[in-house]
Parts: sequence; C-alpha cells; structure tokens
Amino acid sequence: MKESICGKSCSLCGDKAKFGCTGCLNTRGFANIASTKTCPIALCAYNKGTDCEACHACGIGYGCNTYKKKDNMSSERLARVMTRRNESKRLSTAFGLIILSVVLNVLSAVLGVGLFPSEAKTVAKLADYGSNVLQFASLIMFFTHSNYYKKAMYLWLVEIVLTVLSALTGSLIVAVIGVIAALFSTKALFEAHSDATVGIDRNIAMEWESLAKLYVTAYALTAASPLLVIVLALFGRLAVLALLAIVILLLVACIKYIILCVKTRNACDKYGKYAMN
Repeated sequence: MKESICGKSCSLCGDKAKFGCTGCLNTRGFANIASTKTCPIALCAYNKGTDCEACHACGIGYGCNTYKKKDNMSSERLARVMTRRNESKRLSTAFGLIILSVVLNVLSAVLGVGLFPSEAKTVAKLADYGSNVLQFASLIMFFTHSNYYKKAMYLWLVEIVLTVLSALTGSLIVAVIGVIAALFSTKALFEAHSDATVGIDRNIAMEWESLAKLYVTAYALTAASPLLVIVLALFGRLAVLALLAIVILLLVACIKYIILCVKTRNACDKYGKYAMN
C-alpha cells in the first residue's frame, strides 16, 4: 500500500506546503478524499486511478502543467502509456456494444409483455437475439482484459446453455439454476467493469460497484415476479402494485446502466485520445 494517493512520501514531499496538503494517509483505498482537494497532484492521481510514480514520469496528465511530453518519455514508459491507451480504445468500443445490447434487451422486455399486437412478439425475439449477439461480441472484446471478464463470460455461457435446456425440456429446476447463473454472471460483469475502469476513472469504477447491487436486485425481483404475483394475489391490488414497482425498478436500473456505460465510454475515449505532443 502506498503512503499517499500521489505516490509520494508525505514527510519528504516538497509540494505539501505549496498546495496546503493535509495528507491522505489511510489503510483502505485512500478513502480520505477530502484532503486531496487541496492538492492538484493527489486529486489527479485519485480521479484517474493511475499508478502514480511522479509527475515528471506521468504519461497521462489530464490538463496537468507538469505533464511530461511524449518526446521526453523513456521508451519503457511510452510503451506502457500506449498499451493502456490502446486498451482504452478497445474498452470504448466494447462499451458501445453493451449500450446497444441493453437498449435491445429493454425493447425485447417491453414488447414481450403482451400489451402489443402479436407481431410485436416477433420483434421482441429478434431484439433479444440481437442483444445476446452484441453481449457476446462485447465479452469477446473484454475477454483478454482481465480474469474478471473471463469469469463473467463463462457464467454467461452457462446461463445461455441452461436457458436453452430449460426451453427444450421445460424443466423448472433448470430454469431456476439458469436464473441463478444469470445473477452471478451479471454481478461478475459489473465487477469486471469496475476493475477495468479503476485505471481510467476511479469514481466511475465506484459507480459500477454501486450499480451492481441495484441491477442484480432488480434482475432477481424480475425473475421472481411470477411467484410474487401468485403469492400477493391473495391481497388483491397489492400484486399489481408490486409488479409495477418491480418494472419501475428494472427500468431505472437499465437507464442507469446505459448512462454509466455512456460515461465509461466517454472516459475511455478521453483517456485514449489525450494528445501526447
């Protein structure tokens, strides 16, 4: 664990007095964010989640006046910077696919409710297939990024296999196991997003962790909604209200998912395109 967010030793830092830094020592992920607001170096290191070495060796430098330019970088440092930037471009494309996947998934869910003409069900199925294809494509792009994405992809493939088996056999047990696999797959995917973005924008990484809880809860309640409706039907309108609440929760989760994907994609683009001249 580093002594400070910026990577410097507080006792040896020559900029501490200059920036009025009160220190940011702690033992759990640099939780004392407030003190970094007085130090632009520490704030930059925290927000961008960089493995900060020193300003003169930094290859990121979002608007930082002490940013060392490309021509003055060591070849090793330049190679590391370019690798991370190329990776960010790939992540940006993958998150773009996820956005389309979620939109198609929501469209499929809405059209499949049964409130629309029978033709809508065909469109719903096509949207569902398209969503799965885009999800698979994004996971392929993510696959080599980290073990978190590998875990998410394996669980997603298990979910797909169980869903197909459930449709072929009509087995309720297989369907339930498939839903459980889907919950773990979703949780693993969001954890992977958090891990991938911590090196680009730490705050976005923390948002992924928070959204994971909301999205998994909404997904679980949606999967359990048929059972909840049966149980709550004994209480009259309560079943309808509960179902409506679940739909609203799922819609909110999906909207937040799309918004966070857009924010993440923009952060990746900014990280990948920042000039080095």
